[in-house]
Amino acid sequence: MRKKSEMGIVKTSRNCFAVLKIIGAFCVLCSISTVAQAQIDPATSLLIQSSDSGNGNLDSSRYVTRPAPVLMREKPQTPKAAPAKVATPVQVTHPKYVSTISTVAQKVKPIKEKTSKVPTTSTTAANAAPTPTEYRWYEPLPPGIYPKDERYNIADISIAPGVFYASAASAYWYRRYFTSSPSVDANIDLWFNPSFGLKFNYFTSLGASIHDSPTSDQSAPATTQIYNGGVNFRKYFSPSRRSPSVTFSLAYNQYNLNVPSADKNRIDLNTSGPDFGFLLKYPTSVSQAWLLSSDIMPSLTESEHTTGISVSSGDSPSAYAVKIGFGKEFMLSRGEQVFWKLSERYDKVIYLGTASQADPASGGTPSGVDVSTSTTIFEVGITWGD
Repeated sequence: MRKKSEMGIVKTSRNCFAVLKIIGAFCVLCSISTVAQAQIDPATSLLIQSSDSGNGNLDSSRYVTRPAPVLMREKPQTPKAAPAKVATPVQVTHPKYVSTISTVAQKVKPIKEKTSKVPTTSTTAANAAPTPTEYRWYEPLPPGIYPKDERYNIADISIAPGVFYASAASAYWYRRYFTSSPSVDANIDLWFNPSFGLKFNYFTSLGASIHDSPTSDQSAPATTQIYNGGVNFRKYFSPSRRSPSVTFSLAYNQYNLNVPSADKNRIDLNTSGPDFGFLLKYPTSVSQAWLLSSDIMPSLTESEHTTGISVSSGDSPSAYAVKIGFGKEFMLSRGEQVFWKLSERYDKVIYLGTASQADPASGGTPSGVDVSTSTTIFEVGITWGD
């Protein structure tokens, strides 16, 4: 019995020793496994787990190899100015993610940069006032003048048909008359610059006649002609197209009444002298303007010319004349304007002494003859400018 119990103890001790060996071996294996897992890279661990899952198709695109760690940090340096580098996009090859990225890219709209529109000085100046587009041989106009303003014209030529009548009142029959007819008025203005130029004007009656006999209704041809030529001085008050302007002129004026050279009852008459003119142009819009003019001839020379008869109304005549007119101009363009004008001229002449011939109507010889002549002209015309 003792031997059997000892043998049982020995077997029990052997079994316990074997169990201890198994437990020790298991602990050693666990420690080795823990150390090995601590040294394995996470990416490698994922690969091992993927291989253990039993899926033989390994998708390498789902895993990214981690870059090697930087062991030493370089000393920071002052950055230098360099062109910005564009980051290289990550290329994705997996079909699932490629389709997702393309769908998102289609939905995203590019952002447009808003640029502030700041008008430049030249654009602002062009909008405020147009710059002249053409220049003439004289000095160019200052900026701000409209390119199609008549101030750019070198020449203005006007033709105006119309009607006129002239009536001379006097106690002496040879100086008393009345005449009327159609007429035509031509005018040329030449401008050396917008402020200074020359003027030439010619007016003539067409088919006029005059009462030729003191005892009958006999008539004779009589032509009334007016010459005017001189210089113009023009002033505008602003660069605007609606700016009023005044023109002063200093000219020589001559007024003629011509009859046939063989007429025995009428004589040729001539009145001439300096003419101080004034013209106001007042625009009410860019296409219409009122015209107001006046002329003063303070000292004129009166001449009586022999025809078929020689007549003198007296000695040392003193004469003067004034003229006033108004009208309206319609500006179609810089080169074309249409206008109408009504003017009235009044001449006065006084003689000293006694007339050379007796009055055929009264039979007496007057002295101190005076003559008052009124000339009215209405005309409608057109002006061409260039």
